[in-house]
Amino acid sequence: MKTMYRAVPFAQETQLTQAVNNVETRFYVDDVSVFGNVPGVLSLWEGTEIGESVIMIAKGTGFIDVQRGTAECSGIPRAWVTGTKIAALIDAGQINTLQDNVTALAGKQTAHEGDTNNPHGVTTDQIGAVSEEAFIMYSEYHNGIASAHKTLFSKTQNRIDAEGVLKGNGNGGVTAAVPNTDYVPPSALDKYALKNATIVNISKPINLNLIYHNAILVCTNSSNITVTIPHSSSVDFPVGTVITFIRSGSGAVAFEVQNPLTMDLRSVAQGEPIIDKQHTAVSLVKIDTNTWYLLGAIV
Repeated sequence: MKTMYRAVPFAQETQLTQAVNNVETRFYVDDVSVFGNVPGVLSLWEGTEIGESVIMIAKGTGFIDVQRGTAECSGIPRAWVTGTKIAALIDAGQINTLQDNVTALAGKQTAHEGDTNNPHGVTTDQIGAVSEEAFIMYSEYHNGIASAHKTLFSKTQNRIDAEGVLKGNGNGGVTAAVPNTDYVPPSALDKYALKNATIVNISKPINLNLIYHNAILVCTNSSNITVTIPHSSSVDFPVGTVITFIRSGSGAVAFEVQNPLTMDLRSVAQGEPIIDKQHTAVSLVKIDTNTWYLLGAIV
């Protein structure tokens, strides 16, 4: 049987507080309490396409130790930035392990049914039988129980083969329910949820990407840096995105667009916009496909 891990009911997400490369096995996180007991399966992700699962083997105050890239993990180990989401989610690898284990049990049941040579070594004295006829009656009863076990395993397998949210099919089995027809998917409710802004410390020049969507960036640099705003064809931030920059360090923080000919960055600055002074802040707001406003302490 393959190793399986207990799920965490109503698992909540937290985030990395330090970036990691593709081989590090100690992750520093914001809240270890959301992960459940050790060992357990955790998932990291970026957007909806890139992800990696790891096995949590220990946890302490503000950190966890993990195994990466094992047969039980999904995805390829990769580098993750500060603020990456992580949660105790069941991934495809764990579902496949459950299916394999049930299939293995079903195979043992089938082999047991095929053994008609009294596999348990039952004697007539043990069952109180005094004749061959009584022993035959007991054997038929035993075979009936085995048949019931086979039916149970078959229905269990049907339930595992159906993916996602399930519904009864009227004949004792289940099928996959259809989102927005049989039920309202959780993703449809995301826009109504209250979410905290992600806080990220930066000290070097950066090109903005979707990791920083609606985030608060604390600029701790002591020398001057530049923040580059991407064209929508490179990184398509949704209209309405607001990214806040706080100048915490002594170094200047300037802003530029990736393509000045096809992009518009509007502010009160006469030239290249720069955050006015230390301990002041600005907000970068996207109001159209390639149009941004820079609001706040700008010179």
